[in-house]
Formats: sequence, structure tokens, C-alpha cells
Amino acid sequence: MVYSTTFNTSYEVKNYPELQPLIEKAKEHLKSDQKFVDKLGDSLFNDTFDVNHQIKKDVSPRKIKIGELCESYKYESTTQQIDPKSVSDILFGSDGLIRKKGGGRFPYLMEDIEVAEVRTGTFETEGPIISSGRNRILALQILLQAAGAKDEDIKKCKLRVNLVKMNNHEELQRRIISANTGSRTFSRAEIREREGARGGVVLLTKEKIKDTIINAKNQKAFSAALGAYLKLSAAEVGDKYLTSAQYSTAGTNLWNKLSKEFRPSNGTFYAYVKSNIRHFCSIAEQAESLLPSAIQRVKEDLSAGQKSVKLSKVLFESIARTLRTQIS
Repeated sequence: MVYSTTFNTSYEVKNYPELQPLIEKAKEHLKSDQKFVDKLGDSLFNDTFDVNHQIKKDVSPRKIKIGELCESYKYESTTQQIDPKSVSDILFGSDGLIRKKGGGRFPYLMEDIEVAEVRTGTFETEGPIISSGRNRILALQILLQAAGAKDEDIKKCKLRVNLVKMNNHEELQRRIISANTGSRTFSRAEIREREGARGGVVLLTKEKIKDTIINAKNQKAFSAALGAYLKLSAAEVGDKYLTSAQYSTAGTNLWNKLSKEFRPSNGTFYAYVKSNIRHFCSIAEQAESLLPSAIQRVKEDLSAGQKSVKLSKVLFESIARTLRTQIS
């Protein structure tokens, strides 16, 4: 199961309790491999982790501390996805760093972590921002922690990384999708949210969505923002009847239904909302207030059909009634 990261949370492995079973498994395996544990200790002490444990490359290396990479979250505009299965595969899969399938272990991390620097002004940049490799940074922390390394020593461990330079955050969102499609499948909801974040809409919290929705440049940005808002609202009430992706999809479906139904002043619903961002905030807040009762209605609906579609339909009924009064 893929987990969404929590807003304002470092990528230090201690912040991801769902990975604790992997830590215990790693510790158990390393008990019988003291030679490897000693080599890991030497690599940290001599600052040679990239030489000893990353695949060889004929390049001038750019090295960054694990602690700095964990701070990547500070520059992000939408929640990231952590996949415990991918973390496990790095440690115990076909090229497992602790134990590979068929016996033995693979000596090197096969793919370097990719980080981006994003230009934010004439001479200013933000970063490093992980554009590919969040599961790798977690797996390497587990490896070192299981071997007995202290948290502070792990943070100081330098990794060789691939550095890419982006002109803006829109390019970064495109790069994240491009760089990761080979290693995992992006859900439609995640792609929508990344596209929505390209123009500067920050989808990490409800407050940030409302504060930055003015930056929305098109229909996709508004629909992604409403989907993210609904997903965050469901997380706050602790409901798990639908997945986070389904809540996001329900919000997107709701926006599409409203866009088809309403054409104020013979224009588009997009133009109506864009003309006064408060319209969007009002719709999002109403959807949030209706969510508990709407979820209950979906639970009671035993007919065939997708839960996300049912939820968007229930929300649309009430919100549309309010809009008809306001727009008429």
C-alpha cells in the first residue's frame, strides 16, 4: 500500500512508522553479517559510502548529506508518495542491499537519487529537492540504522546524487513524473495534483490551497485543488471508507459536474470562479461541511458504481442548490 507523506514532515525514517517492520527485518539479517556491518561503519567514518555502496560511474560526483536530502520536504508543493514495498525491494529484492532473492546481497545501490535545484530569482535557487528517490533515501537510512549507526551519523553520511536544474516549479513537477514513471505507477489523482501545482498552487494543506488558489491558471488547477481539498478534509475527520485517491477523484468529479451545470452570464464556470477566488473557497468549505453526511449516504447506497462517483453526486446535489440561488 502506498502512503502519502504528511505536510511539514522530514524524510527521516523515524517519521514513517509503517516502515518499522522493515527496520526489524533488516536488523535480524545483519546480525549474521558482521563483515558487512563493519564495512558500513568504515564507509561512514571515512566518508566513502558512495565509493563502497553505490554503482560506479565515470563522473565528477556531487555529494549531499542524507540529512540535507531529508529536508527536501521544505520545498514541496504537493504531498509525495512513500511505497513500503519499493523500500523493501531495495533492501530485499532482486538487487537487495541486505539480502537479494536467491541468496547473497547486491553490493551497490543501482540508481542514484536525483535532486533538483529550482531557480527562484535572478541569482536565487531552492533545493536540494528530491525529484526521484524518496524510497531510496528511506531504504538507506534503514540499512544504516539496522547496522547500528546513530541518527546523527546517518544524517552526516554523504551520497552521490544526480543533479538537475529546473527553471521553475512547473518544470520540477514535470520532471518528478518523468523521472519516476520507470520505477512506479503514478495514480491519476497524483498526476492531477502535480499538474495543478505547476502554476504555483500549493496543495499541502487546506489553508495553503485557499491562500494560493489565486495562482491557478486553468481548469486542471482548480479541479486538482478541489480534489486535494476534499482529500485533506477526509483525512482530518479520519474517514477511510474511500482511499485518499478516491476522495481526490470525487473532488475532481465534483468540479467537472459544476462546470457542466453552471454557465453564469453565458460564460464558463471557470471564469466565474476565477473572477472571484472566494467562490472557490466557498465551494470547498461547503463540500467539507457536507462530507460526513455525504460519506454516510454513500455507505448506505448498495447500488453498483464507483464510490468516488457516488460521493461527488451527493455533494453536487447540495452545492448546486446553493449555487442556483447565488447565481440566479
